[in-house]
Amino acid sequence: MKSQEEILDSVDINQIPLFHKVAPHDVPDIELQDVLNRLEDFPLIIDVRSEDEFKVSHLPHAINFPILNNEERREIGILYKYKGKETATAKALEFANPKLASLKQLLDKDNHKNPLIYCWRGGGRSRYTTNELIKMGYNAIKLKNGHKAWRKVVHKALYNEEVPSFLVLKGLTGVGKTELLRAIQDKYRFLDLEYYARNAASSFGRIPFQITNDYHFVSQKSFEEQIYQELYLNKTPISKYGVLAESESRRIGHLFLSNPLFERLKSSKTILITCSIEKRVERTYKDYIGEKQEGLQLLFDDMQKIKKYMSNNQFNHLLSLYESNDIHELLRILLVDYYDPKYSGIYPKEDLTIDSTDMDAAIESLLTHLQENSTI
Repeated sequence: MKSQEEILDSVDINQIPLFHKVAPHDVPDIELQDVLNRLEDFPLIIDVRSEDEFKVSHLPHAINFPILNNEERREIGILYKYKGKETATAKALEFANPKLASLKQLLDKDNHKNPLIYCWRGGGRSRYTTNELIKMGYNAIKLKNGHKAWRKVVHKALYNEEVPSFLVLKGLTGVGKTELLRAIQDKYRFLDLEYYARNAASSFGRIPFQITNDYHFVSQKSFEEQIYQELYLNKTPISKYGVLAESESRRIGHLFLSNPLFERLKSSKTILITCSIEKRVERTYKDYIGEKQEGLQLLFDDMQKIKKYMSNNQFNHLLSLYESNDIHELLRILLVDYYDPKYSGIYPKEDLTIDSTDMDAAIESLLTHLQENSTI
């Protein structure tokens, strides 16, 4: 990474371009709501912000093509501060112009003629990219107000408006709530909060995603955006009672549900899922340990997180079970003695109880209940 002094000393620009010429304000643009109303009409949405910006948050189905990458954007910021807008613009063009050939290859690969372009707030990066693509013969269009408009819509929907109704499945760890809901998610809309968070809402919550190579860090903004997409952009039918969801605390790993969303979940109708302790242990082993015991070391590492919540004798007993590879008994104790007492009682009394010891029968029971009371 270049130092600030190196960045300032490296500038040697003979011709300063005019910013409004390379990033004109009159490029065609479109309102966000028009895009969200017909997402299918925008098969290629290009986020031209830096990699780090994209990782934190981005529009649905967008791909990242940094017209200025992380380090380049940093350099431009330093030049803008100490050398002014024109010098920063010239350096930005030096970085951006060579990327246009790769962008053209990307568009031509799948014959995309109508790309939607956006940056943070519909400013220089997206205006420049849209203008250059139009000059190359593409029907490019810029998102008005950029990514900022998307964040405003998401925040308003989750924090300042009443969210949709839910039907909540509650039950102890290992009863198969997620498995049950995922089995019918093509028929009824399911808010899979733990998947969006990549955390099963416990001290061991990352393990199911780590052993399937499906774990990555999720930002609060990205978490909110996935919730918004499911609630407002998904076309899957909604049950008469509302969107399906599992009972959750307000906090899932390092992420939080908005107050309106959490309050709506807590006031929703519920279905209690039960099953035998033997089946709970079996399902927990499958989800957290895996067929090839991929999760064994992860389990051991995460056990240190709960050590402070139990006596030395209790924790040492768990360690002895781990060392003797009696993992099923270890999981049984964790379920019965550690997790069951922590089970949240904040959700209303259930309207229906389904035993999931036989998962196929449980799926049929849930579908029967929903099909008798369904709407789109």
